[in-house]
Amino acid sequence: MSLPTVRSPDVREGDMEAAVIERHHPLDNEDAYYLDPFYANVPWLAGMDWLIRFWRYFDSRLSGIRYIIAGCSFYGGILFMIGSFAQAVPKVADNITGTFDAYGWLVIIPFFVGTYVFTTGCFLLSVEAINREYPDEVIAWKAGRRPTKPRFRMLGWEPRNFAWWAGVSYTFGALLYNVSATTSFADLWKSVTISQKGVQWIEIWPFFFGGIFFFTSGLLYLIEFSGNPLRGMIPFLGNTAEDRRTFTWWVNCTNWWGGVGFAMSGFWNWETFNIPVWQYRIENIIGFGIGALMFWTAGLLLYIQMSLARCTSPKVPPAVSPDRGPHTSSFAGHHPDAADGSVTTTGESVSVPGGWIGTSQAQLLKAAR
Repeated sequence: MSLPTVRSPDVREGDMEAAVIERHHPLDNEDAYYLDPFYANVPWLAGMDWLIRFWRYFDSRLSGIRYIIAGCSFYGGILFMIGSFAQAVPKVADNITGTFDAYGWLVIIPFFVGTYVFTTGCFLLSVEAINREYPDEVIAWKAGRRPTKPRFRMLGWEPRNFAWWAGVSYTFGALLYNVSATTSFADLWKSVTISQKGVQWIEIWPFFFGGIFFFTSGLLYLIEFSGNPLRGMIPFLGNTAEDRRTFTWWVNCTNWWGGVGFAMSGFWNWETFNIPVWQYRIENIIGFGIGALMFWTAGLLLYIQMSLARCTSPKVPPAVSPDRGPHTSSFAGHHPDAADGSVTTTGESVSVPGGWIGTSQAQLLKAAR
């Protein structure tokens, strides 16, 4: 799972403070950035701020939602990796003796819990997408240019928004995974009997179609970011060094391959009853295992991306990268105008006005000097 492309300062609701979300690693040139004094002696720990000071990321709805999305990808990936690799171990896979045997604890239960973790994050992706204009609307309302206070929405219809479609597709895929994993979990009890045809309908096929939805979502994010999905699939294949220096490019790339892995597992599992057990295990490691590793990587990158945005500020306001996609994604090209608090939108490469830093951030920079 991934956040919609963020290519400019992220205006958090409630104030004018902004943080650059997508940029070069801010610690590779310490002379160009101010670092949070909290990490003055251990600058390399700034990327772990998401774990050290996690409460800071819930100061606004969108920031909290993004943090949870990253966590669902990170921890959901861990659970799926446990289930995928554990079933390749003969002592686990062959130890199916009762309700809570080794296979149940290390394979079925991690998959079961992991699907619901993924579903939470997938739904929040669509919530983030439909509220892409919310920070701008809050600023306009506070400046008196909007008569009514904007409403933060949990549901909506945004057919022209690639990020919204990607979130909806992820959610449908995750819900199908819920059906399959819940069936497997229920089947652990001896009192539950499911026919072979029933297993095919409510356990195997949902994984197959769910994988297609995950694959589709990854493709939509690639299109949103660059317009041409081929630019985001493989490093050095049709993409530029500038692309590869951004967190979002790598997040989208790893999510794409995660979806490919899940789709492959769904395809292979379609013929579960007709392939040798050893082949089934290997295919699950390659599909669910490597796919889950990709989603875990995407979650970790999102965490680091948010941490560096919170803990560093550029001494010279950076230029906003141009939006190269057919759709302006969440907050792309938005930045506050320091003169009157307005927000302007542009698809061209512009420089962030010198006064975009909010009061609390300015105090931090002064202390860092």
